Amino acid sequence: MYKETKLSECFPPTVSYYFEKIFEAICGKNESLFGVSNLDFIQDCLDNFKDNLELRGLWGVYDSINYHYGKLLYPMKELNVYFESKEKSKLNGDDAYIFTSFLVEHLNSLKKIAMEIDEEYASRA
Repeated sequence: MYKETKLSECFPPTVSYYFEKIFEAICGKNESLFGVSNLDFIQDCLDNFKDNLELRGLWGVYDSINYHYGKLLYPMKELNVYFESKEKSKLNGDDAYIFTSFLVEHLNSLKKIAMEIDEEYASRA
């Protein structure tokens, strides 16, 4: 049924661009609002992934997805605070860089899992 709908498409090739721009915003090369807007794009990818899993009745089924998705919530929240008001944030630039690197790794893990699910659905007749 979902053979034609690819979960991996929830993570477009532009995701790496979004992260590049977030790193630039951390390093002071762009405005903080640019950091927030690119975090919003990342959140949209995550929301789309979750919505597609829910449509398939798969949200909460895979421990690996639960783990990686859950690990993204805190750094996403803290990075949003960092970009919206550095004075109110617990993070400094180094922390923000580390949190963003953490996001990259866990998002890549979710993308890999999505590709594996796509392969599973594609192999069904």
